[in-house]
Amino acid sequence: MKEKEWRKHGCYGYADRFYKENQKLFLSFFLREKDNPKLLDLGCSDGRFTLKIAKVLHTNQIYGIEIDKKAAEIARKKGIVVKISDLNNKFPYPDNFFDVVSANQVLEHLWNTDNFFREVRRVLKPNGYAVISVPNLSSLHSIFFILLGQQTPVIHLIDKQVGNF
Repeated sequence: MKEKEWRKHGCYGYADRFYKENQKLFLSFFLREKDNPKLLDLGCSDGRFTLKIAKVLHTNQIYGIEIDKKAAEIARKKGIVVKISDLNNKFPYPDNFFDVVSANQVLEHLWNTDNFFREVRRVLKPNGYAVISVPNLSSLHSIFFILLGQQTPVIHLIDKQVGNF
């Protein structure tokens, strides 16, 4: 099998366009119901998108959970309170702590989804809400890639792409 840098592949632009569309739609689901709500972004990565969510919510109470230590450190430098943890396990925050929880294209990477949803519910305050998004594997372009035996562009777990492009 051939291995390529995913960002250098022609399909990267295609996948990136869909991801940006997803981000725009994802942001449209956040409601400004409360002044300065406490936000938790699950799988916050380097915090770039987390800050966009915070801007929509008009909040400076920004928290995250990230498994990648380097990404978490970058997010911390941006002012996000990040705890390094695996989302398959108990979240390292107390009960009823957050007004809003977000998880954009994270759930498909987990094996313990039951725990994930229990934990989201546990850390949310009464009347809090969660916005959760996953890729659409039944979309036409995903089916096309699957039929060709390729990893779909909407699920790129690593920066390396393995397969015959």
